[in-house]
This record gives sequence, structure tokens and C-alpha cells, in this order.
Amino acid sequence: MNHAKRKILTILTLSLIWAEGSPGLRAELPPLLPRALILEDADRTLPRLSPDGKRLAYIAVYEGVPNIWVKTLGQNDDRVITDDSQQGINSFYWQQDGEHLLYLQDQGGDEDYHLLQIGLKSGLVRDLTPFPGVRASTLINNPKYPDTLLIHLNARDRRLRDLYRLNLKTGALDLDAENPGDADYFIPDNNMVVRAVQLNKPDGSTEIHVRDGAQGLWRPLIKWGPGGNRFGQYGSDRIQCRQ
Repeated sequence: MNHAKRKILTILTLSLIWAEGSPGLRAELPPLLPRALILEDADRTLPRLSPDGKRLAYIAVYEGVPNIWVKTLGQNDDRVITDDSQQGINSFYWQQDGEHLLYLQDQGGDEDYHLLQIGLKSGLVRDLTPFPGVRASTLINNPKYPDTLLIHLNARDRRLRDLYRLNLKTGALDLDAENPGDADYFIPDNNMVVRAVQLNKPDGSTEIHVRDGAQGLWRPLIKWGPGGNRFGQYGSDRIQCRQ
């Protein structure tokens, strides 16, 4: 052991001995957290402010099932706006108009999620993807385009997720980007033009392809092998907001 290492070890040893002999310096263990605080379900989850910042929506139990509640900030006017009595609702999103909420829901746990829209004033629920056996996932919106939503659906082919453009006012759905066969999800730019796509290859590798515009040709940008980090995955139950 060289002199420098011996000196450091001596200092550390003396410091420990001094601390043991000084009760005032002895570190006390913090109190244990109650187990219920960690394991019990929260009374309210997923709080989200409305686009105008005047209302708060959240998930809370209603008659034993998670549902969506809304309240005005600064007031005690909490009210449940959905009436799900089966699987419950676990996620939701404010529509940019601040008058509607969007949420994904399946039937009986079949995981074929539909995108539903509910009006705060009317209470009217509208199924925006009313296709049996079709799953809605990876939703993308942009505050610049409040009436438009991009949504992945396997409507054309149950094995593949294409990207559709949804008009939230009329409910019209138009195919925006067709899955070439190995696409996981599509990514738009700040103008809601699809410019990138993630491809999952048979060997487990991943590629990102990009294009210059909606009608441009795809070209490879980056590639990584199996087990690499995914590029900007949004999750099947989330809306990606683009500023």
C-alpha cells in the first residue's frame, strides 16, 4: 500500500472513531413510512388542468369503480362525469376546447380500446372509433390544431397499426400514413405532418426512417440492435402533446 492510500485510510478510520465517540454527531435513522402510504390506492389520481387553467379533472372511485371527476379550481363543486360500472377508467385527456374529455376504454377487458369523447355540459358520450375488434392506441395532439387528433388504429389490417387523422368536431377519420408491415408507430412534426416512423425489424433491431414531407420518400436515419432504447415511445394509453 503506497503512502497516499495509507494516509487516506488512516483519516477515514480516525473519522469513524471520532463519530462513534460523539453522540451528538451520530446519525439517527429516519422514521419508517407507513406501509399504507406506499401500498394503498390514492383517493384521487391523474390530476389534469383544463387548457384554460380553470378546472381540474382527476380519477376517483365512484360506486366502487374508477371514473372521471371534474371540479372548478378554488371551489368544492367536484362532480363525477362518467358512469363506468365495469372495468373503470384509468386515463383521460382534456380536449383543447376545454369542453370535452377524451379517454380510452375497452369492453370486458378485451384490450380493444376505443377512443371515447364526453362533453362536460351535455354529458354526451361519443365513440370516436366504433369499430369492433379494432384497437386505438398512441394518440398525438397539438394545441395549434385543437380539432385534430392523430391516432393509431389496426382498422385496415388487424395485424398492423396505421395512422389516422381524426376530426374531433365531425368524427371523420382519414388514413394518414399506411403501415408498410413493420412499423410500430408514426411521429409527426410540429405542424402535424408525419415525418418519422419507428420500424421493428425481424432480427429485433429498430430503425427510424424519416421523410421531408407528407408525400416524400422514406429514408433511414438511425438504427440500433436488440435491447436498445426505444425512440420516443409514447405509450398506448397516452396523448403526446406537441407545442
